[in-house]
Amino acid sequence: LAGPETFGCRNHARFAVRNGGALGFSNRATRRFVQIDSCMLMAPAVNDVLQELQGKCGETSALSIRYGVNTGECLVQPTLKNPDILLQSGQSHYHEKVLGRTFRVASPSFFQVNTRQAEQLVEVLASGLDLKGEEVLVDAYAGVGTFAVLLAPRVRRVIAIEESAAAVRDAAVNAEDVENLEFVEGKTEDVIATLDAPPDVVILDPPRVGCHPDVLEALADHRPRRVAYVSCDPGSLARDLHLLVRGGFEVRQVQPVDMFPQTYHVECVVILAYNGIQRGGAAWTRPSGV
Repeated sequence: LAGPETFGCRNHARFAVRNGGALGFSNRATRRFVQIDSCMLMAPAVNDVLQELQGKCGETSALSIRYGVNTGECLVQPTLKNPDILLQSGQSHYHEKVLGRTFRVASPSFFQVNTRQAEQLVEVLASGLDLKGEEVLVDAYAGVGTFAVLLAPRVRRVIAIEESAAAVRDAAVNAEDVENLEFVEGKTEDVIATLDAPPDVVILDPPRVGCHPDVLEALADHRPRRVAYVSCDPGSLARDLHLLVRGGFEVRQVQPVDMFPQTYHVECVVILAYNGIQRGGAAWTRPSGV
């Protein structure tokens, strides 16, 4: 799924600071620093902030700029004390809108870097999970609650699991008017096996390293009707799909989403259905070499 923009679409940037205040990027392998005055991947407002701060940030070694493309709000971290800097910095959070709904995002909280494509992700999930309105939905690795809040009107109950305390605080604000949504702070592998109700549908949106094996084993025990796995790393996705299929699930749909235009990275949504067919012993032993 291509996005509406192939340039100027990224709402978040982290810059290295070198040479007495220059902002730029460092090569991952060589660590060679390159000053950046404008990045074609960034939303125009991010570049505006970058140009205002260029050469003035010698008090820090790294700087983050986050921007709400639908709200116009900006977050710059850390707090900058240089009197020549007129922009506000050190904000604890900013706000962004997704499909018309406002979300608070704190500085340490995860949020999708491409807002337009995040909206497409929600639509792919809603369609692929085939929601009827009576389901118990578990949103694992829920972040600030984007998927949980936006899908809550389409199900009976949502249980959102998130490890980051900052993200859970954001989520509590974002979901304060959503009556059928419950947030549980903790690691997904610790929480999902202890749920008080078996889920009908589950969303997995783990970090790049993928899911803990205990999460996948718990899904085989709960046997949800559908699972949606959202991944930004094909390697960990393939590894975890292997375990889910051995545990009784069947891959029904694979939908790549171009969350990161002009790069080789890709977001991918995989829809699985439980069919109860176990595929061999030692289903939860990770294959060697992966």
